[in-house]
Amino acid sequence: MLYIEKKPCPADIQAEIDHLTRTKAWQSFSEHPAADEAKRIRTNYFNKLDKSRVREALIAEQKGICAYCMCAIENNGRSTTIEHLVPLSKSKAGAMRYANWLAVCNGGRNTPLSGGEKRVICCDAKKSNTSVTLTPLDRDRMERIAYYDDGSIYYRDPSDPQYPQLRRDLNEVYGLNGTVDARGRSRKDTTTGIVKRRKDTYITLFEELMEMEAQGLLTADLVRRFRRSLCEDEAWEPFVGVKLYVLDLFLETLGE
Repeated sequence: MLYIEKKPCPADIQAEIDHLTRTKAWQSFSEHPAADEAKRIRTNYFNKLDKSRVREALIAEQKGICAYCMCAIENNGRSTTIEHLVPLSKSKAGAMRYANWLAVCNGGRNTPLSGGEKRVICCDAKKSNTSVTLTPLDRDRMERIAYYDDGSIYYRDPSDPQYPQLRRDLNEVYGLNGTVDARGRSRKDTTTGIVKRRKDTYITLFEELMEMEAQGLLTADLVRRFRRSLCEDEAWEPFVGVKLYVLDLFLETLGE
């Protein structure tokens, strides 16, 4: 996960939202809709939006990566979902508010399987209608996201008053570490393989930096410039948050 700075709603999308919600029927819905109301809100309002245009705007502000797992996403309905951070079923206002929308991957639900493999979904496919405490819009908490070299993601501040919920969000709600058996010993990666891909990203960069350090070529200034270039890219590399974390580890050892 990585901090996402939400931009103002594009004017054309906001105009479409205003047009759809400027009705007595919209005003009649309760702020916390019942199941039948939530279905009508989705069908008669949210689904009437130009989804391709909305995805385009969200993907641009997220620099091309899923808001949760950081894999690459594209502007099509099969691979990318418009996610409601506060579930549509729990907030009328959030249902049609751009600030509540994120672009996320399909979480593995559309990934072809073979050989009897079972799906292990993640991201919105796993989260569904669950409310969360840990969100990519929270800069402070996103700065406390960390990674192990086995590819697993964790929240590194156990002093946080909501630490148990934050761990639950990562592991059980977003499913970003795959699944663990009842004894907590055997782990199965997500169907999209995000744990392995985070591991590969971590190990590859770590080994490259170690080699540079061994040759006397690694400096804090070089690491900072590399980090800055990653952050400033118009399109982020998949799992860029892992790379930024590894670079920060090296800055610490270099005394910066």
